[in-house]
Amino acid sequence: MYARAPGIMLVVIVIAVIYLILLHRALNRLRMDKKTALILVAMIYVGGFAPSIPLGGGLALNIGGMGIPLGICVYLVLKAPAGKDKWRGPLTALAVAALSGAWIASCR
Repeated sequence: MYARAPGIMLVVIVIAVIYLILLHRALNRLRMDKKTALILVAMIYVGGFAPSIPLGGGLALNIGGMGIPLGICVYLVLKAPAGKDKWRGPLTALAVAALSGAWIASCR
């Protein structure tokens, strides 16, 4: 079993490097430096421990799970360079939400 450990470790290292390259590319496309990204991830993590804010109808807003990511999304939509990019993200999110809601309703 231990004879394959170097090969497994090499695969893990390659996957980690690919992940970091993709993360760096995503941060560049979001026009976000590493420090800002780390602060936002920390805020999402800490906000996850905050109590949820009840919205009524059985819904609640979790600061780390929805509040901060929603704020990031709104910021990115406002900072999008072209009109096409400003609407592509929100329309895709609405389409996914509608399809997910229809699928969940059909499973009941």
